[in-house]
Amino acid sequence: MKTRLWSEQLVKQHFPHLRYVRIRTEGRNTAVIYAWNDSLQLPDQDTHRLKHFAGGYFPQVCFQVKPYDKVRSDRVPQAKPLPEPILQAALDRKLNQEGMMAAVNRLFPCGLLHFMKYDSTTGIIFFGFHSITHVREEDRTLISGYLEELLPVGFMCQVDFFS
Repeated sequence: MKTRLWSEQLVKQHFPHLRYVRIRTEGRNTAVIYAWNDSLQLPDQDTHRLKHFAGGYFPQVCFQVKPYDKVRSDRVPQAKPLPEPILQAALDRKLNQEGMMAAVNRLFPCGLLHFMKYDSTTGIIFFGFHSITHVREEDRTLISGYLEELLPVGFMCQVDFFS
């Protein structure tokens, strides 16, 4: 799957002169690439090349390309360090739905994450997390955040928790 981390890595490989790259899903099949070169600029030529490149690798996603300094005004959350199982899964080109859920389930053995449905109108993938104990708010936030890192760019998720 083409996760955020995998996609950022791919952009950096094809555009090694770009020093800062961040990709963020904005909504259903939409995403933004934020980038800067070593001069902390994003020339028009790079903007056009990035947009063309992204369209070829991610034909189902409509990309905007913005200078990296727009991360702040667009309120893009800072990328936080990820546990190794999530990081490895996010960078695995062969990641699938089962692999996503297995990575999360390894970190939260108190419950079981499962796929519920996909709403093609909103682009939201719904998951359920069944637990034998109450799931703390911090863990709910972590589970949702880890899943967002494992989803393909252009998709969003919602997790319902059951105890």
